[in-house]
Order: sequence, then structure tokens, then C-alpha cells
Amino acid sequence: MKVDVRVPDVKFDEADRAVAEVVRRRVLARAETVREMAGTLKQRAVAVAGVEDAKVLEAVREACAKVPEGKDWREARKEVAEAIGDKSATRRRAELVLRTNCETARAQARWREMKRDADIMPYLMYQTMQDENVRPSHKALDGMIFRADDDFWKRHYPPWDWGCRCTVIQMDAEQAREMCDGGVGKMASEEFKQDFQAAYGNERHTFEFDREGEADWTDEDAMGISKAEREKMHDILSSEAHTVVNEKGERENAWEYLWRTGPQAKDEEWLREGAGRDGRERVVVRDAKTGEKLEEAVGTETAVETKGDWYRKGGRDVRSIHIHPGRIAAVPSPDDLMTALEERSECETVVAEFGGVSTLRPRNAEKLRRDKTWRGELEKWRELLEDGKATKAEWLKWLKTHRGAFGFGMEAGS
Repeated sequence: MKVDVRVPDVKFDEADRAVAEVVRRRVLARAETVREMAGTLKQRAVAVAGVEDAKVLEAVREACAKVPEGKDWREARKEVAEAIGDKSATRRRAELVLRTNCETARAQARWREMKRDADIMPYLMYQTMQDENVRPSHKALDGMIFRADDDFWKRHYPPWDWGCRCTVIQMDAEQAREMCDGGVGKMASEEFKQDFQAAYGNERHTFEFDREGEADWTDEDAMGISKAEREKMHDILSSEAHTVVNEKGERENAWEYLWRTGPQAKDEEWLREGAGRDGRERVVVRDAKTGEKLEEAVGTETAVETKGDWYRKGGRDVRSIHIHPGRIAAVPSPDDLMTALEERSECETVVAEFGGVSTLRPRNAEKLRRDKTWRGELEKWRELLEDGKATKAEWLKWLKTHRGAFGFGMEAGS
């Protein structure tokens, strides 16, 4: 029996701005680059096998975004087909591209909506299409009711397998009881989850779904991406061969994009929240290849130090990010540049409390590290600034002059 209790909007001929927004936030990338992204990270990009032209990919993405805004599915499919220009199997490929992007975006937008309403409607009931094409593992979930915050949804929120047509129904406590009393639904017990895991936990899936859309990929429990997989991603995607066209329409290294929108975004939020609370500097140090958090420390209003000597330890490279509270611009200090020159420092990021980011990636790090002139210059600037013999404007001028050597970049707000 199918029920109609706040059934999610699955009709793509109806306007849905949230779904369109999810699609348009996806970056553009070559299929070869996306294949190297582990697990659900693939869903953060629009890619078509054999297509490398960013303008073509942009046209494909826009056609997908127009469907939830009301564009006819067949017309959108025609636009995708014309964009990719595949004469032999155009319709089939275009259909696949549309469904992959539209349906995952719809599910992600719907999940965000349900999270907002979870306080008043804290339950989700799983529902299949109830036909002969439903897989046994999906059929076993039909009618099962879980709390919206149950960890079960991390791996089983639809579409959690290739071609999955299942959906979920959100309901409040009273509706959940009515479903159970009427024999339509059943509350999922811990025993049920254990039995389900025993029966279907070893199933192999060619498709994984990230319901959050922007979850932190260093969270192994949430994303299921192991340290070994993250290290492999770093080694491959950090090369110049792998780029994406990001949300600003700019070409960016694929690894830098994943880092900036993953662990860095999470750390920036923590840093700014803390600085706004007590005005003290904070720092987070992570393994540069896996994103593993090694340390987070809180200092004074003007300085912060790590307890671990991460920058000189052998065996792992690190990335650090820290905040300058109460400052208008995220201008690195001489000490920040010296940190960027440390043996194991791959990248030093500075953020300001009210917006703005600076990144330091020495482009000729080994030569810079060996050249004591640089350190002497930086130590001189530190003394001049501390003694008030040099202004911040003069220091910024020096920074801009030498930004090429440090791979130094400042983003909006700086």
C-alpha cells in the first residue's frame, strides 16, 4: 500500500529553485578527474565522458538545472544531446546525464528541507515503488520508519544505489503512530538494523549518494572514504593535470577545490565562531594528504602556537589554518610566512574574523627554505612591525611584491 503523507516533490516539470541551485553549484570537470574522486564526491561535479570543453559542460549543467525550474524533460534532454553531440547514442546518454544530476540534486535539496523541519517532523518512512523491479534490499526497507537523525540514513537515504527510485516520507510522531497502528509502517528497531546489515551489508554498490551534498569528506564515518583513499586522491588530483571550473567560473586544481570546500570550510567556521566569542587566535593543523586533524589550539589575542612540532616532523606534510581576530584583512604576518617555509608545511592559510582568506603555498619551497636571506628578511620585518618602525601598509606592499615566490593569494574580503 502506498501512502501520501507529505510525499517529496519528484515531478521535475514543477518549479523547484532549491534543486536548480544544487545543480548550478556543481563544478565542471573532465570525466577522468571525476573518476579519481572517491565515493560520493563524484556528485559534486558535472562531467560527461569524452567531453572536456567547459562551455559544453556548462550548457549541460544549465539544461539539467532548468528541469526543476519547469523546463520540459524532453526538451532538456534534446539540449543535452545537442551539447554533447553524440550521434550514435545521444538520447540514451542525455537521459542518463539528466537523471543522474536532477535526481541526486532533488534528493539533496529535499534532505536539507527535511532537516529544517526535523524538530516538528522527526520521522522518515522509507517507501519503494512496490513493483517487480525493486531490489530485495530496498524491498526490505519498505514501510520502515526511522528517526531523521538516525545514522542509518547516512548510507541508505535514497537514491543509495544505482537506479534507485525509492523515496522517503517525513512525518511527525502522531503520523508515525498512525502508520504503525494501520499496519502501513513499522518502527525500525536496533534488532532490525542489525538483521538488515547481516543480510545486505556485504552488497556491492556501483553508486554512492551523499545526502548532504557538501559533507566533510574527512569524516570517515559520514563519507566512508578511508585514509588510504584520501591519500590516493591527494597524490593524483593535486597534479596540474586535474582541474575543475569552480563556483566562481574559475579554473582551480581539483585537490585544492576539495580541500577548500571540505576541511578548510569546516575549520574556517570553527575559527570564526571562536574568535567572535573570545577574540583569541586559533589554529588547526591537518595532515596534507588525508585531511586528518592533528591538532587545534587556542592562543592569545595576538598569537597562537601548536603543542606538536608538526612542521618539522618527518613522514607527513601538513596544512594549517589560523585566524586573526578583529582584523579587517587576512594579511599574513612575517611569522606566518616563516611557518609556510617550514620543512613539512604544504600550505598556510590565514582567515580574518569578518571574512577574507589568504593562502601561502611557496612555489619554489626547497630553494626558499635553503635561502637564509628570506628568513633574515622576514625576521627583520617582524622586528620593524613590533617596534612600530614599519606600517602595515608598507608590509602589505612588500607582500604584494613577493607574492609570486610564496604562491600567495588573497580572496574577497581581504
